[in-house]
Amino acid sequence: MSGTAEGMNASQEASGREENEVRMAALERFHSGLEKLHLAEAELASIRADMARNGINVAISDSLHW
Repeated sequence: MSGTAEGMNASQEASGREENEVRMAALERFHSGLEKLHLAEAELASIRADMARNGINVAISDSLHW
């Protein structure tokens, strides 16, 4: 059956499903990382606000090196 049109279609469908699974996994990882980034940004903003209340001002360029 692998040499027939039906076999080729089944193979292409399986390949398409695998590709979609890989893409979905990558999107899930990206989404998870984005959520973590937003939480980290909120935490940094809170820390910077606490520092500012205590008279310590930190420029964002001083804290990020990427």
